[in-house]
Amino acid sequence: MPLRWLGSVCAAGALLVGAGVLVVQDLQAGGAATPGSRVPLANQRPSPLPPAPSESVLTVPDPASPGGRAVCPTGSVPSIMLSGSRFSPAPKGGSEFAAGTYTVDLTGQINNETAEPLIVDGVHASVNGRAWHPAVHAPHTVPPYSSAPIRVRGTWTNSAPGPLTFGTSLAWSWQNPALAACQERGLIPDD
Repeated sequence: MPLRWLGSVCAAGALLVGAGVLVVQDLQAGGAATPGSRVPLANQRPSPLPPAPSESVLTVPDPASPGGRAVCPTGSVPSIMLSGSRFSPAPKGGSEFAAGTYTVDLTGQINNETAEPLIVDGVHASVNGRAWHPAVHAPHTVPPYSSAPIRVRGTWTNSAPGPLTFGTSLAWSWQNPALAACQERGLIPDD
């Protein structure tokens, strides 16, 4: 009895392999999957998904061209990503600052993820939400789809022990004057 069952399985396997060869031969011979052909048609129903929306293009009046329009760039809002820090003296446990004066050295990148160059108009720094006025070393311009190094260095006098949060924000403008009216329109906030 077990031998007959094995023979049936082998015969069915040969049939499936044979059918697979026929499909391959039909496709190799240039046969298209059409109704009535031996090639099975997959998913003959209409798509349940709605059509994709068309990409909207944001434009503003172009001051250099009367009646003309300038296309606003897309991408992420240019931003600063801090990636390194050094403190002197070192905070206790790596994050607890005692009362006193610290030399602070922060490094990072100014990111421009748009197709247009930008001008760095300024960098604003803060500690625990309060304005801080360190020396900032940053380029004047950042090319499209690139990043540029930034260094923020200064001293901070901590009046009470505890953790400190250092923050930066970027003031920028488009290098192309025709895009001035775009500002951040069409850009996605960077997290």
